[in-house]
Amino acid sequence: MSVAAAAGYRLLDSGEQGKLERFGALTLIRPCAQAVWPRRAGAPWRDADSTFVRDASGTGTWRDARRLPEQWEMEHAGFVWRLHRNEHGNTGIFPEQEDCWRWLAAQAKAAASGAEVLNLFAYTGGSTLACAAAGARVCHVDASKTSVKQARDNAELSGLAARPVRWIVEDAPLFAAREV
Repeated sequence: MSVAAAAGYRLLDSGEQGKLERFGALTLIRPCAQAVWPRRAGAPWRDADSTFVRDASGTGTWRDARRLPEQWEMEHAGFVWRLHRNEHGNTGIFPEQEDCWRWLAAQAKAAASGAEVLNLFAYTGGSTLACAAAGARVCHVDASKTSVKQARDNAELSGLAARPVRWIVEDAPLFAAREV
């Protein structure tokens, strides 16, 4: 699906401590403790492709309504994302951060001598992608090797592989203390 990634993210409904979301071609149900209101009548909750069920340990499992791909690609906020479902109920993107990404890109573009950005706890790269696309030099730091690989993949899929980004797998506080 790399060339024709499915379009976008959309929150379809929320309530009763859950969110019904579309991530490209897949519709998922994930827990959301803050969604304490009733679900909207007629929302397509029964049509979800997969539901995340959290267990007592804080992790959980996905219950699929049909056979789903291990990973898939989605276009969102001007970037292409390689997504996958993990044992924490995440997919590899926090789409609610899109306004932050726009703000960061505007700050990077406005920097007179070129912005340099340190992105700690950088996960799969939303802020990194936004800043790199805006012309900033970025240092992307996350302790998860898997997340950093996924961020690099997202940069490549989004046409940003040649941008000046340092990809570092390390504990963010330890990295920052050493660099100071």
